[in-house]
Amino acid sequence: EVEKSSASKKITIIQDELEFNDKRIQAYTEMRELTNKFRDSTSLLRRSGKMSEQWHNAFDKVHAILTTQQGYDAISVAMGTGADIGRSYEIEVEQLATHDKWTYDNTAIFTSQNTALGFTGTLKINGEDITIAASDTLQSVQNKINNESDTTNITMDIIKISETQYDVAFRATATGTDNNHDFTDTALFQDNTTNGSVRLFGGNNNDMSEVFDNKAGLDARIKFDGTTITRPSNIIDDLFPMTASPDGLQPSMTVHLLQANTANTTTTVKTERDTTIVRESIIGLAAAHNNLQKFAAQQTERDEEMRLKDSAVLGQDNVFKNFTDNLSATLTRLMPGTGNSNIMSLKDLGISFVTHDADGEYPEFKNAMQLDPNKLSTALNKHFEEVRKLFQFNFNSDTSDFFFTTTSNHYNGEFNNFYVSIDTAANLTGNDPNSGIAFDTTKQAAISYEVNGTWYTIYPEYENGTMKVKEGPLKGFSFYYAGSTTGTYSFGNNMSQGVIDRVHNNLDGLLGKDFEKGTMRTATEAIAKEKTERNAELKSLQAQVVKIRQQARAKLARIFAQIEQAEMSKQQLLAMADERAAMRA
Repeated sequence: EVEKSSASKKITIIQDELEFNDKRIQAYTEMRELTNKFRDSTSLLRRSGKMSEQWHNAFDKVHAILTTQQGYDAISVAMGTGADIGRSYEIEVEQLATHDKWTYDNTAIFTSQNTALGFTGTLKINGEDITIAASDTLQSVQNKINNESDTTNITMDIIKISETQYDVAFRATATGTDNNHDFTDTALFQDNTTNGSVRLFGGNNNDMSEVFDNKAGLDARIKFDGTTITRPSNIIDDLFPMTASPDGLQPSMTVHLLQANTANTTTTVKTERDTTIVRESIIGLAAAHNNLQKFAAQQTERDEEMRLKDSAVLGQDNVFKNFTDNLSATLTRLMPGTGNSNIMSLKDLGISFVTHDADGEYPEFKNAMQLDPNKLSTALNKHFEEVRKLFQFNFNSDTSDFFFTTTSNHYNGEFNNFYVSIDTAANLTGNDPNSGIAFDTTKQAAISYEVNGTWYTIYPEYENGTMKVKEGPLKGFSFYYAGSTTGTYSFGNNMSQGVIDRVHNNLDGLLGKDFEKGTMRTATEAIAKEKTERNAELKSLQAQVVKIRQQARAKLARIFAQIEQAEMSKQQLLAMADERAAMRA
């Protein structure tokens, strides 16, 4: 009776549902990991207004080709994002930068570095007093001096000549003539230690220069395209203006000087697009995409009767289905709005979508990215900018102070002209100079655009240069104006949205960004909420079953008691019958 109760049947159903939902959450967790990796791979191939992503844009990477006579390695060169492309420079290293050095020339060389020296007093090193105790060894004296090097800009070295001979030297922490020091200046350098009549480094008086020989530091000197340039360091990173990065301004080119040129040999530096990084990033994109497609195949796998397998827990999930459908549609579409004539789709790069055979671990899956490396290399070498446009969001402005920070897939390229009017100090007044439409005088920024000869004006949210568009074909876009001049700026009809930018935006919608929930998180929260509700229902039903069981046990107890009572009555009647029979006998 208990097992057949309605509550008991519901418990079984709810337990099955809870187990299924646990599998769905586990599947979503795996999907989130795979889609995060896929989004990371798209970040390398798109232009973003976020500096943290823009710095990693593979299309902006530059590398240097070095050529020199006789394989003479005088320099190495590191290029930063934003460096000029297709430039050639000639560099000749005439002199390396060196440290200012003071070498101990006292004939009384130290016999140990770990034996107490017996000196007491102070050493003044570049104006800083360092206390020396009788128990200090040569090693501990070095530690005390070097611990103050951030202040003194001087370090001490111990030079082992033999097991019983140790020399010392002081040197500046940085190279170049600006970091040279004068040991003869007793206001900055003094040996005020004593051990009898001897001083640690000062001979018979506190003048340290008496027992130290100096080799002054030198500046690096190079010829850069024939012009002599000096720097205090062998790392030269200020030949060109800095470029922006997540950590602030970074050098666009850094030259490391390795050795001075004794043979008057010039190194030629040529800057080129680093197509290798782009190619490797595209290969990484394909790998991340295929891993996601393998997962999708598992979640839609069916048995011989065409029923979803027990492992395919997301097979009927709308969030999962919508994402995978949109992903395939976006990646395979033509992108005519880019203005490209040679690279119109991923297929033109040698990227095709094929069916991948089952391999024992994964079932057969469609839309696997397959690369033709030769075709990809040819496209990058011959049509680099078209490849960039196919992947990224692109626009040109008549001011470099205006750029986007967020794109949106609402953009469909339908407008012909696009202008931004902004007043950085007050609200707008008058009319738009292009459309003639009167401005809303309560706003500081306006966006005007033309569609088939008709002009429209919308007003983004504006605060401190940031504009967030809430309506129209640019809904979801954010722009930033870094200038201070009021005016109207044209973007013409140069805007286009590449395929990877659209994919990245889809992934943002799925995973969430900037502390906003994505549809995946919303879905998992809904599952978790359902689990909480079903668990509460399960507990209630289990309590009902317990009550039913208790009631059943009580009923059985009463029945057994009645049976026992009946048995006792039976035995009593039999006993009475036996007694009567005996009396008659």
